[in-house]
Amino acid sequence: MAATRPEFRQEDLAFDPCHPVFGGPACAVEGCDRPARSNRMCWGHFVRWAHAGRPDLDTFIATTPPGWVDQPLSACAVGGCRYGLDSHGLCQRHWRQWRRSASTEMEAWQTSTAPLPPPSPLPDVCRISYCDLWVRGASVFCTGHDGRWAARGHPDVEEFAASYEEIGPGGSEHIDLRQLSVQLRLEVRYALQCRHDEAAKKIRPAWAQRLVNALADAQVRSLLDEPEEFWKTFHGPTGNSATGWGTFLLGARRRVEELVHGRGWEAEYPRTVWRLRNFGIVHLHTSTITFEKITQPWLRDLAKRWARWRLSGGINAHTVRAGVRMVAFSAFLPAEVTGLAQVDRALLERYLADLHAAMGGRSTQRAHQQPEHLPAHDPGAPPGRDCRATRPSSPRTTPRRHPCCPGPWPSTSWPSWKTPPTSPAGRTPHDG
Repeated sequence: MAATRPEFRQEDLAFDPCHPVFGGPACAVEGCDRPARSNRMCWGHFVRWAHAGRPDLDTFIATTPPGWVDQPLSACAVGGCRYGLDSHGLCQRHWRQWRRSASTEMEAWQTSTAPLPPPSPLPDVCRISYCDLWVRGASVFCTGHDGRWAARGHPDVEEFAASYEEIGPGGSEHIDLRQLSVQLRLEVRYALQCRHDEAAKKIRPAWAQRLVNALADAQVRSLLDEPEEFWKTFHGPTGNSATGWGTFLLGARRRVEELVHGRGWEAEYPRTVWRLRNFGIVHLHTSTITFEKITQPWLRDLAKRWARWRLSGGINAHTVRAGVRMVAFSAFLPAEVTGLAQVDRALLERYLADLHAAMGGRSTQRAHQQPEHLPAHDPGAPPGRDCRATRPSSPRTTPRRHPCCPGPWPSTSWPSWKTPPTSPAGRTPHDG
């Protein structure tokens, strides 16, 4: 609550139609204050244009009234029928009848005696005060308003009807969070505030409302109750992949988690998946480093220490992630090996032999048997020797060693045509 500003603490968030993130350009109909959402028109005028049979767009924009409150929806074109439209200017009842008929001229069929007469007794009228259309089936709303009621997640009937009495500026340009749990409501408000502050991508409130409805239907209590993998596959509203709601939920969860637990090495180091952005590291192709498949806790801790040392030294994040290749070695280790002290040269030789038998010398084998991907120190080797320290694979590669390995740097043979680099103090990179 403290991190959320007062304008985002409302249960029903209303936005200015001209808002740079939640709004849009003005509707092309003169006098309409709602943002354009489709074909240069707001949703209301677009639906009205579609129900009118999609006439010439410029003529419709110039002649249609700007009002969008207390505007009744169109009724079926068959005389005496007050059901809402379903398709081709007909209600669902008459549209199905015409499709089954052999008639090819719809206008002539509409004025003939063929269409079904009104039902008896007549259906009730839509609950919306200014709408005189008949209700659809067992609903208390007409076809058009019943569809909108369902899109909002079937809220309380009286509250939904009242929302049309005093809809306020912007019409559907609001997000109703009242159906969410208290905790999730706070988290969604904070995520929307962050998107507002970043002003990088637009959010259409009507679409955001669908996502809120999906969260309410799933009975989610908090974004932190589920791991990131759950939100990657969360089935949101229709068009989730196209509108990017999966990305929005992941971003919202990460923002809330950062707000709760903070960021930096202390918050991220214990995790099995490091999110590099929390270290201030931004890489085009690498956003995480995972240690999940390293099952031995002691080996995972060594891999984490090595990765942190490399990242702290300015090594490219993609290179470090590629270097965390202890998966095959972790699967090879016998259960009785419970620490680095039990990893001797004989065990490493058996591992390399099994690796060759499994991979047959393919390129992936070289990636798994690079010296720097093996444990940092061989306890059986003489003091001061580093089992990973070998001749550079290229003149530009300088061997690195983990700080836990004691002793001076081993000597390295440089090509005769290459002079080893020296520091301002006159020392080579291999000096202690």
